[in-house]
Order: sequence, then structure tokens, then C-alpha cells
Amino acid sequence: MARAGLKQLIEKVPFLTLLHSCASASEALKVMLSEQIDLIFLDMEMPGMSGLEFLAMRKDPDTQVVIVTAQKNYAAEAFDFEVSDFLVKPITEARFLKAMTRVRKRQDALRKSEDRDIFVKAKSRLVKINTADILYIEAVGNHASLYTSTERYVVLATLKSLESRFPEQRFMRVHNSFIVRVDQITAVEENLVILGKKSVPVSRAHWKSLLNRLNTF
Repeated sequence: MARAGLKQLIEKVPFLTLLHSCASASEALKVMLSEQIDLIFLDMEMPGMSGLEFLAMRKDPDTQVVIVTAQKNYAAEAFDFEVSDFLVKPITEARFLKAMTRVRKRQDALRKSEDRDIFVKAKSRLVKINTADILYIEAVGNHASLYTSTERYVVLATLKSLESRFPEQRFMRVHNSFIVRVDQITAVEENLVILGKKSVPVSRAHWKSLLNRLNTF
């Protein structure tokens, strides 16, 4: 019943998409270890494993956690794990929306901190671009082409060396010759990903990892 009520609140927030509703911490742990999750709503008292024990096993510090519990006494320990908010049952819609505003602000701040300005050579000068503007990167021999929605920049670098220099939360390898910015993907067709008006091939070896990143269901 508690999860059903929370589901109704989540459905009222446009930027939230409910992917899983887990009956136990062990069930949730399997999801957390196999998929990239942005936000977890977590109770403190669950069968088999407490919420605090679950928090200690969180693999990605960027995954936000909102505590939902009837027990106020867990607040101090929960905030030691840098949770985004602590909601005490029964939760009002107004209090829930306030928590989601906090979650959204934290997510926006995280994205801004991940993206940064870089300088690439364009003809005889260096041009500043932000990594947020890059749609994909293509390997061309010992060079790589960086594509934005309007421009193409060629740099002397291998795809492997570039892969480690871009934020992995935003970029991923989908082919031996291509890295794409995941949040710029607008559609997937057969063995292609669509980024605006451009398409990039996806190899069979990277297909499953891509689907996990896209949170398909």
C-alpha cells in the first residue's frame, strides 16, 4: 500500500519515470547493481536488510536517495549518507513536490559540474566548445571528429584516449568507431541511435549496455 501511494505521487511529477517498485532491499540491490538509476525512494525498515545497510552498498554516489519512512529517528544517520531528502509518513503532496524540487536542482547542478569547456583546433586557431554541445565522436584513423549539431571538429587523438577524458555519466562507447552523448539520443532504430538529425551505428557488443543506460522497459 505504501509503494502504491508513492507511485501515485511519482506519476504527478513530469520529470520522473518509475522503472521499478521493489518489495525488499535485496530485490532493489539487484536493480541498482545492474542498471544506472538516477533516484531511489528508500524505506528504512525492510525485510532482510535495513535502509542504512542498503545505503552503505550504494555503488554510485551520484544516484540520489530520498528516504521515505515512518521513523524520524533515522534522520541523522541517513543524512550522513548525503541523502537528498527525508520524508516522514504520511507524506503530503506539497511536501513530496518540495522534495522533488530539491532533487531536480541537485541533478541540474551535477550535470553542470560534469560538463566543461574544452579547446579544439579549428584551422589555425583554438575554438572553445562545451562538452554538453557534443553529440558524438567518430574515430578516423589516428584522428577523431567531434560533432555538434552544427559543426565538426577534427582532433589528433584516438577514441580510446578521448573516452577517458569525457564524463562517463554522459558519454558511452557504442561502436569501435563511435562514442555518443547518451542524453542527446532521441530514438533507437534497429542498429542505430538517432541524435537530432544524425544517426550513429551501434555494434552488437555494445547493444545490451546501451539499452541498460537508456532504461528501456
